[in-house]
Amino acid sequence: MQTKVLVSVLALFAGTATLSAQLQPTYLKIRIEKADRISQPVTPSSTNCWSGKDNIFTEIQIGTGNFYGYTANGYKNTTGATNDYSTCLIQGNQVYNMGGSYQGVIASGNPNDSTAFASCGYWLNGVYQSGSTYYGFAHAEGYATNANGHLVCNYPPTTKSMGLLTSTDGVNWTEQGQIISNPNGNSSGTEYGEGDCTPVPFSGYLYLYCRRTQDTQTSIARAPLSSNFGQSSWQKLTSPGVWGGAWNSDDYALGLYGSSSSIFGNYGNVMLLRSELGGTGTAHGLQMSFSGATDPTTFTRIAEPIIYEDAYPFPYASTSSDLVAYPSALSGSNGSRDWSGYFILTYDYVPNQSDAESAPNYGRTLAMRNVSVSQESSPQSPQVGIALSRWYSSSISQRISTVEAVPWGFVSAGYTLEQPNTGYLMTVPPASGSNTVVECVSTASWPSAAHPDHLVTAYATNSNPSNHGCDANYAFLRTAGYLYSSSQSNTVPVYRCKPSGSTATHFASTSSDCEGLGTEEWLMGYALAN
Repeated sequence: MQTKVLVSVLALFAGTATLSAQLQPTYLKIRIEKADRISQPVTPSSTNCWSGKDNIFTEIQIGTGNFYGYTANGYKNTTGATNDYSTCLIQGNQVYNMGGSYQGVIASGNPNDSTAFASCGYWLNGVYQSGSTYYGFAHAEGYATNANGHLVCNYPPTTKSMGLLTSTDGVNWTEQGQIISNPNGNSSGTEYGEGDCTPVPFSGYLYLYCRRTQDTQTSIARAPLSSNFGQSSWQKLTSPGVWGGAWNSDDYALGLYGSSSSIFGNYGNVMLLRSELGGTGTAHGLQMSFSGATDPTTFTRIAEPIIYEDAYPFPYASTSSDLVAYPSALSGSNGSRDWSGYFILTYDYVPNQSDAESAPNYGRTLAMRNVSVSQESSPQSPQVGIALSRWYSSSISQRISTVEAVPWGFVSAGYTLEQPNTGYLMTVPPASGSNTVVECVSTASWPSAAHPDHLVTAYATNSNPSNHGCDANYAFLRTAGYLYSSSQSNTVPVYRCKPSGSTATHFASTSSDCEGLGTEEWLMGYALAN
């Protein structure tokens, strides 16, 4: 039976946690645990959010043992229908139990009336509770082309903005109108406006961190917590320290920090996550940034990515890279965006398409994993480590070691977690010498076409390997991370192990005897122990 990681997600808090010492980003130690599949791929339909899992995941706690999770995707409303759901609800009895069936709760806007700005859909990005009212902040798309006498959705392009909805039960939502827009924002005709905003409260205001379409930089708007968050309540940041832009004015470019916001409750700083690549220096992957203690508009980026990304092949992945998109940081205890010590990282995961899967919708999956963040007494180098985990399926007698969610073939065969952590890989090469770790999949139908061999292997980082470092008759899946090339303090050896039996597959181990499950092929390098 599948083992699930803690998951969860968002419902915002109304105040700031008790604060300790000042946050020092370079002193942070960050560890990312195993990735779990929480909501599996589904065949798109109007009743399951078109294809779902194409948005920042959101969650609220309705009561003891009752949690609502929200996933979303667009739906082309050209007829004014009221049942073409673009946001759907999943219920769970714990914050991480979000694998149930979908229930449509928010439909696309009607192209024939004032909600035409959401004729492509409302994607619920975040919820703020005040009293008995849930305020829902939804990414909206519409205003693309004029057809049949009204504005309709017509990909591409669309115009992005934000809409406000309210609810008293988390199921029935009422539209309140458009609250954030930028008619002048565009990126050469493929995207217009701004959107993908998420809310967090900070010092008497609710802040929306948004994504500008013209350059994917972060923009900010805020409204007083005492307001009803209607259109006239919002002001945009127009320059450093200056608020005054109207809800539909041009946006100030803050930087490439992302629009997925949360609060690091131990210190009170805002954290932003960004999965898109570009302009990030050495941070080639999912990035994490923190605001100042009193200024939620200035950010410091952690130099190392928390997940290495080979590319950002939005929206379907490719034959050379996974897709990691729409990250969100959520509390593991109550599903809020106020977390302390650790958060649940949720994201839209689409596997490398070289991995021969028959999963629907390109294998699009809601993935979740634990991320611990602690401030140490001195600067940390490296700062980030990501777990290399091992899974086993007794029905097909196969193992897989990976830093990502297991393949669809393992899901259909059934699997269990055998080893949560075969050491932590680094997400940037250490200066003292390193080996690059890659994951590969067999192309010769061994041991079977339905369940091929998944290989984790390594090569000297400064070499120039062929086939991305994969063996002959294997296809590259992903760069998993980096190992030290020689033993260091706080490290463990990581061995590549040869399987026993005609249907068994390669795996990794910290033991030179491969735990009696196979035979050592070679020592790949040294991973962080903790």
